[in-house]
Amino acid sequence: MSSWKFSWYNEAILNDSDFIIQWNKISDLKGSIFSYPEMIKIWIDVYAKNCQLFFCIARNAQNDIIILPFYMHPPRVSRLNKRALIYVGDSRFDYQEIILECNDDTTFSYQEFWDSFEFEIKSNCKWIDYVVFSKIRRDCAPSDASCSRDIGCPYIKLDNFSNLEEYEKSLSRKLRNDIKRQIRRLEKIGRIGFYVFDRHETEKALIEFNKLIVAYEEVWAEEQSKYFFKISSTVEFYYKLINNLLPKDLVHFSILTLNNSPIAWHFGFYFNKSFHYYKPAYDIKLKDYSPGKILLYRLIKNAFERNDKYFDFGFGLEKYKLEWTKDISELKEFIMFSNSLRSSIYKIYKRIKT
Repeated sequence: MSSWKFSWYNEAILNDSDFIIQWNKISDLKGSIFSYPEMIKIWIDVYAKNCQLFFCIARNAQNDIIILPFYMHPPRVSRLNKRALIYVGDSRFDYQEIILECNDDTTFSYQEFWDSFEFEIKSNCKWIDYVVFSKIRRDCAPSDASCSRDIGCPYIKLDNFSNLEEYEKSLSRKLRNDIKRQIRRLEKIGRIGFYVFDRHETEKALIEFNKLIVAYEEVWAEEQSKYFFKISSTVEFYYKLINNLLPKDLVHFSILTLNNSPIAWHFGFYFNKSFHYYKPAYDIKLKDYSPGKILLYRLIKNAFERNDKYFDFGFGLEKYKLEWTKDISELKEFIMFSNSLRSSIYKIYKRIKT
């Protein structure tokens, strides 16, 4: 018999102040920006406007609590009318965090939870066909979930180093020398500056963010990524993040300047003593001076100055990220099927297709 009890709610629970207070409390204790209620609500407002929302709240005998937010697309013939519960965030979030309040980390078992959740899906959820998780941290995921070294987030555990200088010694000599060389080259042109927009500069940040969009599209002019900000919902998402989270010091938007003119931009997050590297761009005309690399160095320096615990490079194992760290948080993706008839048919369809 399952040690976890599950309750399911629709979007109306977002109007329950007690629920939101509890969710905020959980996130403030140990969550990431991707488990923060307002972050998820912004994502829902932009990307799940026409979807059904479901919230699963699980409790066990130790009074541990897990909150799982899902959405479901309207049924379509092209989707075989599949009723898929999808964990919020999908490709726009670097992680899909398990929102957990745990009373004893030493005895808590994620595997016991997942076994109970799978039993719940198979036994009591015939109204869905399957549940999709795509970016769950390896240590929080079921043991039998698929995993690939190609799916992960590099990170620096900053408190492993007493200061920036000690961290720099862990870098390759080539990288250290290149940073110094490029800074010297830029300084011959003019004065280098670093600026972080504060909580009272929302309008100013929105204007500057439009410059990031232009620079991003120029950097990726020859790649598919150039269309990233052509999607209106993407721009809406970032604008909402600035409007709602910058005043709370959760958005970290910064620029590298040369003679007071921006030459590199970064849009990221700061939450629970962790800095999250998210969307960078730079002036393509100054590519040979590596302004993006210099800004990244300045962001890491800034994180040490704040006594942050983590510098998270976000989703993706790009070569340039792995110059700064070898530590990687692996992610798992998995599907849990119910016992519905359509679920069985879809499993057969999927096997045939693959």
